[in-house]
Amino acid sequence: MDWMVAIGEDWLKTLGWMAGLAVAFGALARLMPCNPGMFWWKHLRTAGSDFLYWFVVPLFVRVCRTLILIAGVILLFGGKPPEFLPVKGWPLWQQCLACLFLTDVLQYGAHRLFHTRRGWKYHAIHHSPEELDWTSAARFHPVNNLLTFALAEVVVLLLGFSPEALVALAPFNIVYSALVHANLNWTFGPLRYVFASPVFHRWHHSTEKEGLDKNFASTFPLLDLVFGTFYMPPGKLPVEFGSGEPDFPHDFWGQFTHPFGRKRRPLLAGLIGAALVAGVGLVGGTMYQTAELAELAESNAQRAREAERAAFQSFQALPGQASPILSVAIGANGSRIVSASEDGTARVSDSQTGQEKLTLTGHARPIRSVAISADGNLVVSGSYDKTVKVWDAQKHEVRTFTGHSSAVLAVAISANGLRIVSASADGTARVWGPDGQEKLVLPQDTGAIPSVAISADGWRIVTASGRMAKVWDGHTGKLVRTLEGHTDLVYSVAIGPGGALLATGSFDQTVRVWDGETGQQKLALKGHAGPVYSVAIGPAGKSVVSGGSDKTVRVWDAQTGQQQFTLAGHEDDVTSVAVSADGNRIVSGSRDGTMKMWDARTGASREKIDLTRRD
Repeated sequence: MDWMVAIGEDWLKTLGWMAGLAVAFGALARLMPCNPGMFWWKHLRTAGSDFLYWFVVPLFVRVCRTLILIAGVILLFGGKPPEFLPVKGWPLWQQCLACLFLTDVLQYGAHRLFHTRRGWKYHAIHHSPEELDWTSAARFHPVNNLLTFALAEVVVLLLGFSPEALVALAPFNIVYSALVHANLNWTFGPLRYVFASPVFHRWHHSTEKEGLDKNFASTFPLLDLVFGTFYMPPGKLPVEFGSGEPDFPHDFWGQFTHPFGRKRRPLLAGLIGAALVAGVGLVGGTMYQTAELAELAESNAQRAREAERAAFQSFQALPGQASPILSVAIGANGSRIVSASEDGTARVSDSQTGQEKLTLTGHARPIRSVAISADGNLVVSGSYDKTVKVWDAQKHEVRTFTGHSSAVLAVAISANGLRIVSASADGTARVWGPDGQEKLVLPQDTGAIPSVAISADGWRIVTASGRMAKVWDGHTGKLVRTLEGHTDLVYSVAIGPGGALLATGSFDQTVRVWDGETGQQKLALKGHAGPVYSVAIGPAGKSVVSGGSDKTVRVWDAQTGQQQFTLAGHEDDVTSVAVSADGNRIVSGSRDGTMKMWDARTGASREKIDLTRRD
């Protein structure tokens, strides 16, 4: 079939481009690296994902771009041959320059929108490589690609510019995009204010605090200069890159579906497959480089309407679905429950009725962790936006702690509310007073800290650290001991009453119970069929509760290790568990967007209390 031949030829061209770019930038990065020793081939899994982006996403975007063009002609010109602006009569070189500047302006605006809370989940994929190099130039989620690049090109075509101008610009755009992502120390000297350079764009990808939300331009930094987002400090180079989310997927499909959540992946896969089949059949492969937009619109208008209706019907199930819950906590008096969501909000609910009392808004990105004081009046939240916020659960007042240079992954608060501890992807845990004064910084040497716990009196702090947990003196910051025994990442830690009992949950599918005084392992609890994401200890130290990727909550006897209950009902990963002060209630939160309350004595779900979260 002709369209299959066209796709094959296109992939051969892509392979040629990648070979040429690999040779050119591979040699240059050896001679003039921005970050010596940081090469794209060091992590084959990440490089493999980048290669798939080069080959798969452009095909999908071209199909969708054609449909957008058809829809644009129908909406703007009624499906009739459009009357373009006189720019189509300009010389080709003038059209190319105008297209380059116009698309750069449009892409700057779209780029900034994708750095907002709602857009970031799609754009974070582009920022995910920690070994930033030229291969990352194609790493864009299709939604990001369509709304930034394809839509800009559609606007240009609908204004009347010749498709030949975009075809002529294509080689320049490929090379320049690869250049600004390449591992080069080029700043372009005095031309740094005219053209985007590799160092300019690497600051944009940096996780270092000063580079946050800077340098949005693709080609010309003019708008960055106008709006104050230009940042290129003389004599300094960025060294750390990534999305700031340590558990971000590395594989192509995981990233492709990441913004939609696991619950929606089957629907998404069906929708993408249907769109590709319908789109490829529609454009017939040879329509990618059509020169006459009017003829394209006239011959395919009816099929465009049908495709639009089919897409609308497929997406009708998506609005109103619950946003994944990442963390839950319950006050010691059991009256209030707080939950944190991927939508960037935290909600305080009545534990008896399930009624929402307060919605806490203010974080710019998803809230990764929440904690609540013993009296239920103080709520602490940590977010991917690198901040910790303290809220008055009665009056909705807020105080913000800043100091972490990367995503805050976990927070905890002592029973008296006088000490707050936060843990971050920057490799540190920080101890704060309720007024925001930083009291201690607990350094790590193994990277991100996904979990932290603090004893009721604030004297002991436990942090997750690679395949172990570390116990710290909460007043001096001195390392007391390490807890070793897990064979994979420790993802959650908990401290029991009086600090006599500690618990850890790991990606090795086990929960381990430790003596808080000696650090000796007491029990290894096996039963989960996947990674354990959260652990909690009952108020009397008699039980341990855990939740994980197998969608279950499990209750264990902390003395014998016997599994007492398996609580099933969630439809996706259980991300967080908490136990009430009287030990009678368990609260669990899940990526399925729901909270559930369970009777800790019988294992029964208290379905009469509706704790479901909705956007």
